[in-house]
Amino acid sequence: MTGNLIKYEFRSGLRYIGIIWPALIVSAALLGIVLKVMGNVFPEDPQGIMNILQLIFDLVFPLLYAAIFIAMIVITIFIVILRFYKGLLGDEGYLMHTLPVKPWQLITSKGIVACAVVMISIICAVLSVLILVGIDDISGLVTGAKEFFAVLGEEPRMILVIIEVIILAIFGTMASIYHIYAAMAIGQLTGKHRLLASLGAYIAINIALTVLATVIIVVGDMTGIDVWLSEWLWSIEASVGMNNDGFILVQAGLGAAFVVVIVQLAAFHVITERILSKKLNLI
Repeated sequence: MTGNLIKYEFRSGLRYIGIIWPALIVSAALLGIVLKVMGNVFPEDPQGIMNILQLIFDLVFPLLYAAIFIAMIVITIFIVILRFYKGLLGDEGYLMHTLPVKPWQLITSKGIVACAVVMISIICAVLSVLILVGIDDISGLVTGAKEFFAVLGEEPRMILVIIEVIILAIFGTMASIYHIYAAMAIGQLTGKHRLLASLGAYIAINIALTVLATVIIVVGDMTGIDVWLSEWLWSIEASVGMNNDGFILVQAGLGAAFVVVIVQLAAFHVITERILSKKLNLI
């Protein structure tokens, strides 16, 4: 049933943003062509009709690209926030909560789709920038790609690090989305001003996490645990015959970050699920 919910969410979400992703790529390509080619096509003639056309192109295509880029950001936020708020806490919630599924399945389906939309939007944004750079300096882009793959060939462990960073980014995005969900779930407990209450809950959670992280850092610094841990990891790296390049230290850092993200994700999910199961107050 969770799979069906995910399919439904994808269809509903793609209805809003599915056209924006290819439009951003196309507009980036058009803008790159305009910036690269039009200057050579139109001669320098400050008062000629061709120069006026060039000015129009130089104005229209950047504005088009910027408008589509902003629209993608807005719609992505819309899918992350409003799909959850309206679907589970608003009028649509009366229908969604009558389905033969548990609250965690509803939350999970929306979280997975929201995360996928955010990641795809990020990928499209990066691709659009690469297209602009590539059209303007294709040789530089190719050289940079060759150097990157050459580094990977010399240091294959970097592939593992890149994969780990990508996985961490995905779970980090999920944790950020669930952070918003938990704040909205807390906010709906109030009878009035739910949006303000949700914003306040979001800020309060951020403050609590910041204070907790600060306390951990201060305690680690005062007790010397951080120095001892760093020296211990360096000794492990030396004992296994590595080149003291900090690979194990990097792995430990990524592992710690992964644990933190997973704990946050689980905590936000439990908070949201418990409130929707026990304290749901639909408007």
